[in-house]
Amino acid sequence: MNSRTNAPLDLATNTRSTSGSSRPVLPEDPRELLTALDAAVDPDLEARLVAWFATPLKVLIAAHGPGVAAAHAARFQHRVILYAPLYVTSACLNDCSYCGFRRSRRGRRVRLGVEEALREADCLATHGHRTLDLVSGEVPQDRFIDQVCELCSRILEDTAILRINLNLGALSGEQFDRLRAAGAAAVHVYQETYDPATYASVHRHGPKRDMVNRLKAPGRALAAGFQGIGLGLLLGLAPLCSDLARLAAHARSLRADFPAARIGFSLPRMQTAGQDPGFVTPAPVADDDFVKAFLFLRVEFPDAHLTLTTRERPEMRDALLPLGVTKLSAGVSTAAGGYTAGARASVHQFSIQDERPLADISAAILAAGLVPASH
Repeated sequence: MNSRTNAPLDLATNTRSTSGSSRPVLPEDPRELLTALDAAVDPDLEARLVAWFATPLKVLIAAHGPGVAAAHAARFQHRVILYAPLYVTSACLNDCSYCGFRRSRRGRRVRLGVEEALREADCLATHGHRTLDLVSGEVPQDRFIDQVCELCSRILEDTAILRINLNLGALSGEQFDRLRAAGAAAVHVYQETYDPATYASVHRHGPKRDMVNRLKAPGRALAAGFQGIGLGLLLGLAPLCSDLARLAAHARSLRADFPAARIGFSLPRMQTAGQDPGFVTPAPVADDDFVKAFLFLRVEFPDAHLTLTTRERPEMRDALLPLGVTKLSAGVSTAAGGYTAGARASVHQFSIQDERPLADISAAILAAGLVPASH
């Protein structure tokens, strides 16, 4: 990573801020945008990451564990927010080789109507959830966004759900504006990988293939007034150190452009569920390296939310609780209609490793000396 300038990269408007002027930064080539991103941050970041991953995990935990615990207490009051994803459709315009929703996969696709999705939300509220992530395959069409806007308003008006986050893909600024006006609070747009060659190879068709558009989507969401933005990697797609360095760079550039933004991270690891038969995980991430990556983000971004999904085994999730987890999914289905339709639900996006219900995961949080929170 080279350091040519510390001027922040404006990922919402595709310009680099200067003292009174701005110049275009990459309309089309992701490599140029990533070079600009690299130039905007600490040039030693990737070297520090190499040293970090060369250090035994026990040494890192001993060195940083007490500070992480103190920061969690000070910034989050030991709270861990529990949430569930609500999948509104398993249809997707993309053909991503690693994903169970890829459009070339055969299987029944479900598009929940507003009333059907409302029943899903009410079911989750009945089980104790107050925070939902609305998730879909990528369908960046106005008619679908209109439906999600109506659903957000209805959920907040007609159920006990108090907070809605969105994971709908790289939408336009105008679409983000409408979703914010409908009451959604935060947006997650995971880049999956920052390596251009890998990104192109696994995102074979569809709007997600446009890497630049996806890189700039978090800036559009923040410009629309969302309270927070979730960034992330799909661990296993590309070498961990360089991807993690650019994830950190992306977060810092967004924070430079939006100082009040609440940044969050998730590091889902590759899990099987209907991926292309020829797909082989290019860069598998071992358990120790997964924990090191998580701990690195906790140390580098002490005020960021860190989300841990049910892709991980129960013992892994419990072990990571003392290292600064602030959001934990519980009682999860990754199929549209999965909470009320049961076995009749559609294809799943990925396989779940932690199937414990909300009450059991709340008990695990309490056992770790933390406080389960609903929103």
